[in-house]
Amino acid sequence: MVGKDAELYLVSKVALGRGKFFHIPKSNWGQSSSVHVSSLATLDTYSSRNGPVGGDISPNGHELILKMLDHVLFWYVF
Repeated sequence: MVGKDAELYLVSKVALGRGKFFHIPKSNWGQSSSVHVSSLATLDTYSSRNGPVGGDISPNGHELILKMLDHVLFWYVF
């Protein structure tokens, strides 16, 4: 997912929830070498299947939605 500040955010796909939320700074885009990423948080996604399978950040950067195979999760971040 790409935030309003052009920063890249990833959520790991895991079984039974507890996915890791990662951030890759825009300064690392286009690097020809490996980039170290760090986990910002662990998300309780409460899914009985592997997920998430998709997601997006709102244009204003205050809303995050993650699509699981069996439901959708929404967070408002202020």
